[in-house]
Amino acid sequence: RVHTGMATRGMTVRSGTAALIEGRPMTAVSGAGYQSAKGSRFDPLNIGSRAIAPNLVEKTEKSPEKIAKQLEIDVHELIEQSAKNICDGDAEVGLEKAKEAGKKERQLLKFRQNNSMSAQQNHELTYATWFHLAVAYENNDQLEEALHAYSFLLKKKEHDAGRIRVNMGNIFYRQEKYTEAIKNYRIALDLIPSSGKETGYKICRNIGNAFIKVGDFRKAIESFEAVTSNWADFQTSFNLVLCFCTIGDIENTRAVFVDMLKIPVYGNMEASDGGDEHSFDEEAKSAGRNAHSGQEESSLREEMNKRLIEAEQYITIAARVIAPAIDKSNCSIGYKWVCEQLKTHSFDRIANFMSVE
Repeated sequence: RVHTGMATRGMTVRSGTAALIEGRPMTAVSGAGYQSAKGSRFDPLNIGSRAIAPNLVEKTEKSPEKIAKQLEIDVHELIEQSAKNICDGDAEVGLEKAKEAGKKERQLLKFRQNNSMSAQQNHELTYATWFHLAVAYENNDQLEEALHAYSFLLKKKEHDAGRIRVNMGNIFYRQEKYTEAIKNYRIALDLIPSSGKETGYKICRNIGNAFIKVGDFRKAIESFEAVTSNWADFQTSFNLVLCFCTIGDIENTRAVFVDMLKIPVYGNMEASDGGDEHSFDEEAKSAGRNAHSGQEESSLREEMNKRLIEAEQYITIAARVIAPAIDKSNCSIGYKWVCEQLKTHSFDRIANFMSVE
């Protein structure tokens, strides 16, 4: 039998690009200085011999930024609690919460200054805190304290000064300091942006009311006419009627009364079922506000009826005032003219009431 030389030496031949001879050590990497060790794993950087790092532990101390953020949250919560108390009728508790919010806001300001964080000062929060504190003082009839809070905000010169001036004017009006009220209203009027036209008209109306209080009816008329020429409402028109009637200008009294009757009122004036109820459905539909549920329809009717009642009150009082003033020698002439105008503008119910009088 023929045997190969390798087979006769007791060696095994394996397929592949190289043959592994049993018992022969690997010497291919010995020239590079590496030696294999039995039972060891490949770890050229000796990482396995290092100690295992402990798990990360959260720091117990809060950073200045987190502390400041928590103080801001506390201030916001106190303001919200105060506002809720005031809305619920508990003005005293609301004031205490507002004072606490003010103390907390000052604490926040001082903390940021001590930790070199003045650049992160929240000016909107300062405004909200002090403005709400002033409102809380007003609700507790502490008007001088409210003025002090508003004055503090004015010194900052970076807040809504127009709104602050309006509120200060309202306080002076309540204190019967009408000259100071007019001064603040006029400053506020100059600060109101062009987009706030309706707010500007309301301020003009307040100025006119203050002039009436000091007995300057002509300046009051100027303020009221500035409103009615652009934004007609029953209250301003009513005040204007009274001013013209007071100074004896019957011609303008008549004209303003007629203009007053032309101001749109929500809901038509046609009575139904005895004249105690009014139909509101058609106007609601035309305005795209027709309610689809009983609750929504009830709310709409309630709001429109409220506006109608308010309008009728102004018109009725104005009619009673000017009717005897139109012709002092014969009051029936004035009443007749007033009733004709009321019927012409669909205020039949008021006209009938005036006829009975």
